[in-house]
Amino acid sequence: MEHLNRFRMVRLSKELQKEFDLPEFICANPEGLPFMEGNEFYSWVIGENACEPATAYNYLGAVLPFFTFLWNGSPSLCYLAPTAQIRQRIRDYLKDKLSCVVRRHTHGNFIVKPSGAITPKSARLFLTALRRFYFCAKLNGWYRDVSPLEWSARLTTPKPSFKPRTPPRSGLSLPESKRGREPDTYF
Repeated sequence: MEHLNRFRMVRLSKELQKEFDLPEFICANPEGLPFMEGNEFYSWVIGENACEPATAYNYLGAVLPFFTFLWNGSPSLCYLAPTAQIRQRIRDYLKDKLSCVVRRHTHGNFIVKPSGAITPKSARLFLTALRRFYFCAKLNGWYRDVSPLEWSARLTTPKPSFKPRTPPRSGLSLPESKRGREPDTYF
């Protein structure tokens, strides 16, 4: 079997799909073996989240290069590694592969600024897709640690003690304490 050294989506012919009731494509790992979690993630995004197949395909296309990055760094360090290791590798991937500027915020989280090789939209797609992948992995029991893209108690941002001076119709006022929510992503 051919080794392409990357996670990938393999498109199946219409005949195979019909004859064996297979999906449009299957995910494969760098060794050419099926990556079932990728297929399940694709199905979960469409089924549980009611997203279009194109959205699920884009999500999968955004996370597979990251999994390849993990694999090439160390095949033993896969997407199931402990949260701290995955967070470090996400920062490395954003800096090294996507040419983003990643710097620590004073409250513990990170600020990601795309520059050069990736657009802000693509960076958001990657982080959203990865966050959803780990949410799916936790729901299905593949990932037992805390999601690498989830806020922890020590990373929450303090409540601002000021109110901006804008008219109410501008929509820029801060939410009341009983309304709104803190973001649930780590970066």
